[in-house]
Amino acid sequence: MRWDDAADIIPRMDVVKACAVMILSPLFMSAAIRPSFYLESCVWNATEILVLAPTGHAGSFKVVETIKGDPQPGAMLELDGLRPTPDASGKLRDLIPTDVHNIFDQQGWFQGIPPIGEGDRVIVFLRRPGAPPEWSPNNVSIKTDDWQPANNMGDLQTSAIWIQDGRLYEFLQTMNPGPTHLVMMQKSEEELRKQIQAVMQLRDAMDRAVATSDAVERSRQLAALFRSGNVFARASSLQKLERGGEAGTAALLDLLTDQSLLGWHQDILGALVEQHVSDDRFGKFLSEETDYWSTACRTLRPGWWNDMTRWPEVEVPRNHYTRSYALLRAIYELNLTAALPVVKEFDAVWAACPPLEPLEKTNQIKDELKLVLRTDGH
Repeated sequence: MRWDDAADIIPRMDVVKACAVMILSPLFMSAAIRPSFYLESCVWNATEILVLAPTGHAGSFKVVETIKGDPQPGAMLELDGLRPTPDASGKLRDLIPTDVHNIFDQQGWFQGIPPIGEGDRVIVFLRRPGAPPEWSPNNVSIKTDDWQPANNMGDLQTSAIWIQDGRLYEFLQTMNPGPTHLVMMQKSEEELRKQIQAVMQLRDAMDRAVATSDAVERSRQLAALFRSGNVFARASSLQKLERGGEAGTAALLDLLTDQSLLGWHQDILGALVEQHVSDDRFGKFLSEETDYWSTACRTLRPGWWNDMTRWPEVEVPRNHYTRSYALLRAIYELNLTAALPVVKEFDAVWAACPPLEPLEKTNQIKDELKLVLRTDGH
């Protein structure tokens, strides 16, 4: 996942641990995540995916192929957001620095809209006027007077791919801090089109699921989409299951038993807490975590959270950490007093675990245990 969409999809329970300890300098303090082209975001939310050719008039394009949507080949579109930057000229490959020493020279990065001419094409991912994104965690303002970029975060510059001389170009923020700038894509047009079709198939499946009238069958289809592995299918289906009544709740509880989805369990639990779903299985799930940590803690060493020398092995305990924390949080928020004996068992095991960081000052699980056990007078 690229930075722009990583910023979009924020875990509901917000378990945060620093990946490194550093002194903040003015450079890092002014750093910001900026928009980048992200294919899955663009395809997922696009009502139209069109291949355009320039007409000779800046900002004016002719549709040469319709991958998705209504405008058919020959239709004309005015897209001011893709009007080439004045005075920009030359081949796109010449707008990209090739000297490795210029990577840090941001003045050498092309940040405008690139020039294109006869024979060039642009693939654009658009939302028709008034169409909301299928899924977005942000309060997206819906405009009714013009085409909108499909990218959740960004404008038409980051909702388009330029094709010239058989090579593909996109706009990314490759360094933070740093601007969004033109780069050459490291894939062929054939590979790109296969990826577009794969996401479109999932998007169509989401539309079919939403249109299913039977609540149980709709929830079954949404749960299958959650298991697809596509981050937008997961986020969108989670949002819909959260609003899916008893059938949605049952599907969410079933997803919590799937260990292949461990990294998403905190989000599932967050959805259940939002709906004030109290379930005896929360205590059972915490017992599973007690069993896991009783073995795992003997293999971990102080500072294991940031031990990148053992990645991806450390990813598993990290995911168990977020699941454990989310379960404790759910037990506290929902006041599940029947689970307190299980919490005490977990507390005894966790007390023997090594610290996440060598000089650990805070630990969210320890803090949550204090809150939960305080309800029992301890």
